[in-house]
Amino acid sequence: MPADEITLKDLKVKFESLGVKAPKSQQLARYLVEPKTGGEVVFNENAYCTQKEAIDHLYTLIGPYKIYSAELKGEDYTSDAKMQKAAIDKFGRVSTKQALEDALTSEDYEDTGILELTQVREAIQSLDDDLDHHLMDWLLYYVYSRSEHVDRMEYKVLLQMLDEITKKGSGPAKKLRPQSSSAGK
Repeated sequence: MPADEITLKDLKVKFESLGVKAPKSQQLARYLVEPKTGGEVVFNENAYCTQKEAIDHLYTLIGPYKIYSAELKGEDYTSDAKMQKAAIDKFGRVSTKQALEDALTSEDYEDTGILELTQVREAIQSLDDDLDHHLMDWLLYYVYSRSEHVDRMEYKVLLQMLDEITKKGSGPAKKLRPQSSSAGK
């Protein structure tokens, strides 16, 4: 088999290694590999398609995406560090960070530290309706990748990241020089 082709069985194993449980892993692999004819298809775990075809089918399922993993650099790659810097630039100021925390906690009616994806998105959008969609996607990815459950987002990890990074970058507080009482006279 040529290197650019992948079998249904290989896709199933790959999905399972990424946390997709059976039978969903097999169903997804079948969707990507088997022909889209209207007729009945006989299951064959050795059925194959090109990797590009599999990616194209997956793209139709999930839409546009970005890759933040340094191991999987490609044309859609954006470094985690670059996106983290953009988040700090946008939300790192104390007043903005406090507004973000207030927006998130106001959605958390049960004070659990956990929100649904739509609630996290709405809280962030309430601060900036014109937020760059790549930054929004990365913020949601950041929270999602550090949450234990797919449908429950532990939003406090975002606030912790902003706190940690801004504390590292701030260093010791600078003393301000008092203004002269004779200034401006």
